[in-house]
Amino acid sequence: MEACLDANVFVSCLTPEEDHEESLQLVKILSEQDVSLFEPSLVIFEVVSVLRRKVLLKEITQIQMDKAVDLFFQLPLLLQWQDYILKKAGRFSRKLGLKNVYDSSYLAVAQAREIPLITLDKDFHKKGQKVYKNLFSVREYLRKI
Repeated sequence: MEACLDANVFVSCLTPEEDHEESLQLVKILSEQDVSLFEPSLVIFEVVSVLRRKVLLKEITQIQMDKAVDLFFQLPLLLQWQDYILKKAGRFSRKLGLKNVYDSSYLAVAQAREIPLITLDKDFHKKGQKVYKNLFSVREYLRKI
């Protein structure tokens, strides 16, 4: 089984946030079921950048960040960086009126592999479902599995 998680799901799972419990539950279930996580390669930079920002805002400590990064890299991440993914991400960005290709790169990976994409971003969820029906919120996906 395979899935693609938006970076916000990983961050929520690793830090005390509003959706922490649901995100943690999702990642635990996916790990227990040996689900491979296909991710755009930028996910590692997105997650670590958000964690660093949380340190600067004093939401977490540097030690907590280091532990979160260690946990993140223990996940079965299969990073995708192929040129067709980037081209597809660019097309999705144009189609959805997005200013960058960050969010659309997750759509491109999920669509290319025909796997579920799970996000906490409500706006992205709403826009993304116009082009990819296998896009779920964390709560929706937990009800589905």
